[in-house]
Amino acid sequence: MERKLHLNLRVAVNISPIHISTTGFVDMVRDVIAETGINPHLLEIEITEMSMLDTQRT
Repeated sequence: MERKLHLNLRVAVNISPIHISTTGFVDMVRDVIAETGINPHLLEIEITEMSMLDTQRT
């Protein structure tokens, strides 16, 4: 028996610059939002400054 809880919990996901530059990243995020039913306003996509610096060095 599947039971859905309607909680307003913020979900934070750490993403690397490699993920963002991957073809289809935005579509994947949209699909996950649709599949899980999460309120998109409660989804935080975090990119650390250090990972951005690492990408710029290479």
